[in-house]
Amino acid sequence: MLTAATNKCYVLECRRGPNVHYIPIPGPSRSEIYANPLATSKDAKRVLVACPECGLVSAYSESDVQVQMSPSGDPFEADIRRLVSLQVECDDRNCDTPRSIRTILENDRGTWTQRVLPRDWTFSSECLCQSGHRLAPNWEENHVAWTHHTLLF
Repeated sequence: MLTAATNKCYVLECRRGPNVHYIPIPGPSRSEIYANPLATSKDAKRVLVACPECGLVSAYSESDVQVQMSPSGDPFEADIRRLVSLQVECDDRNCDTPRSIRTILENDRGTWTQRVLPRDWTFSSECLCQSGHRLAPNWEENHVAWTHHTLLF
């Protein structure tokens, strides 16, 4: 009996309820898989991620990553989706510590597209700049420049 091959895909569970949906993320590199797991704490680094489906920006740590099996393969390895980041400012005009927000964008080779653009993002209460101010990007004055990433954490 032949069965379809399945591949590991990595996701974060979006924090907007009650309908559960997942944010796909790139998987770890081989060097990370074999690295010493005691070297860093899984909860030490928290990154802000914008859900491409609903636009909710929340903080996630490596311990939030889930593994799912998919017959279609990893969309990041196939270069259908890309992990990108955008630097946004906070609501304090005297503060110049922007915060990086990561999200998923499509490229011209796939049929998937994000549903919510950055100007329509909503920020959870945990979305703060490094100085502790709430994020409040001014999309009218901000030039949106994406930076491509290969890993989330």
